[in-house]
Amino acid sequence: MLLSRRDILILSVFNENSQKILKNQIMKLYQLIIAGLLLSAISCKKTVDGETERWMNSEARLTRLMTEYPNFEVALSKVLEESKVLFQSAASETNPELKIEKLGIANKAANPSFVNRLDNLDKQIENLRETSVKLFEMAETNKNIIVADVRADNVDSVIKDAKKYLAKVEVTDKRQANQALTKGLGKLDRLERNIKSQLSKAERAKRAAEQAANAAANADAANTTSDKDYVPEQ
Repeated sequence: MLLSRRDILILSVFNENSQKILKNQIMKLYQLIIAGLLLSAISCKKTVDGETERWMNSEARLTRLMTEYPNFEVALSKVLEESKVLFQSAASETNPELKIEKLGIANKAANPSFVNRLDNLDKQIENLRETSVKLFEMAETNKNIIVADVRADNVDSVIKDAKKYLAKVEVTDKRQANQALTKGLGKLDRLERNIKSQLSKAERAKRAAEQAANAAANADAANTTSDKDYVPEQ
């Protein structure tokens, strides 16, 4: 079908307006992205007050962990003293940018990996209990889900052994602390990975079963509708 000159003119104007609208939308989106990046950069910018507060919190955490894990006190005290020397050096710095940099170094020294592991242990154990309970509940309600090598008493036993070991082992520095945590939490870490893996498989199996059930129900409904609509030939 041939278009008239009037139709061609209308399409040309329409395309031109569409391009302008699209261009404006792209520009607005670009401006929003730039504004978001700038806001993110501003909010993430480190300050002297922010880094100082962060170190004070780290100092309080180290002091608390010494009370909770007295057998780690020597190693924790060394971390605190090393960080405190760096913090005091930063406090005497007059250049704001250098001060922030030095405070960052002090904060890094106050948060070695073994300190973070000790502080997160209770949360790790809580998450382990929650995921194991969820796995057992799914296996109880869905007989197609098989839980391998994980039992409730096994979870409790591994947690108990880890806590017992970490309560008695004596450490005097970061190296020994890391070694103690690797040994003491080895079984707990492996059990946690195993449970998460099995839970992920169980959730996938549950979703697959639900999808199959929904598909079967939809097929039955379609067949029922088809049967109702069927009119036999006379």
